[in-house]
Amino acid sequence: MKKGKNKNVILISFTFLCFIFFINFISAWNFLEKDQFNFPSSQLEIQRFLDLKDTPSSYAGEGTNCLIVNAGETAIEFGSCGSGSVDKWVDNGTFISPNSTFADNIRVHDITAGNITSFGNTHRLDAPLGNQTLTLDSGGISYSCLELLESGHYGFRICNDGAGSNRLVFSSYEDGTEWFWIDRDDGTINFLNTTNFVGNIDVSGNVTIGGDLNVTGTIYNSLSHMHGLATAIQTVAVIDTWYNVTFNSSLGDMSNLQFVDNRTLIIDHDGHYTINFGCGVMDISPLPNANVGMRITNNGNEISGSYVEVDTTKQNSDLWIEHTTHAELSAGDKLNMQYIASDTDVTMQQQDTYAVQGFNCYGYLQEIIV
Repeated sequence: MKKGKNKNVILISFTFLCFIFFINFISAWNFLEKDQFNFPSSQLEIQRFLDLKDTPSSYAGEGTNCLIVNAGETAIEFGSCGSGSVDKWVDNGTFISPNSTFADNIRVHDITAGNITSFGNTHRLDAPLGNQTLTLDSGGISYSCLELLESGHYGFRICNDGAGSNRLVFSSYEDGTEWFWIDRDDGTINFLNTTNFVGNIDVSGNVTIGGDLNVTGTIYNSLSHMHGLATAIQTVAVIDTWYNVTFNSSLGDMSNLQFVDNRTLIIDHDGHYTINFGCGVMDISPLPNANVGMRITNNGNEISGSYVEVDTTKQNSDLWIEHTTHAELSAGDKLNMQYIASDTDVTMQQQDTYAVQGFNCYGYLQEIIV
């Protein structure tokens, strides 16, 4: 019985001593700082970033720099984060982390997910299918520019100049020479020097040229013209009556006009026109004394300055009467070249003694640039 009592006493005593030790340990932990324990460094777990073997050894001189993986991909080191504050985000607020240096304040709109990646020297912004917008916002009445450089010194600047001039300017990065610019208010394009265009330029509006127009090739245009010959003898059935000259459809040419019954010209568009009209005149009367006139009419009315007249004085005499005039015409106007005589013995013809292609009347119309 004594032996059993001794075992119980020993067990109770041991338990009490453990309890006292635990209470003292907890009390000491609450009052002491962790680093007050003076354990050898070999036995203490590493607490500082700089104590790692594959990290920089000091923070000195590395203010505002970022941690990057070294070129050998064996450790990390401090390096440049890029120029200025970089704000790269999408409209829903999700940041896109680049792996290359970009300009300040790049904002990508209309993208809900995306990634900026590098392929050697090429940096690409990938985004889902759909409308995408890249915005460089100056944040005020100032300018925002995109610089395309070689070796950091040579290249171009493309700038939205919002500081009063409202222009999109293409200039030299080296000296700031403005090669050309687009006016944001009226859309005009201005060039500093002679500009060479390769290929075709289609202009749907008006073109104003302040200097000389030098052309080494051929000018193709839509100006109207007509050249026609009348080979049939034009007769006078009734005196003092106007007749339209009838032209030969197989001779001459015409562009941007309509010709009705080989007599009436219909103008295609508004413009200024030069018109030339001439006929041979013969009178078979023994004692000719006829008045012969010619004119050009527009919609049945005589064009001012187009009338010309000749009097016959010799039987079968070969006369020629011709006149040139100018008219400002509108689309749809109808022109006729007409003749009249005071004697039915008069005909509009010429002898053409030596002509290869004989004709009796001639008509010419050419739209001109004023």
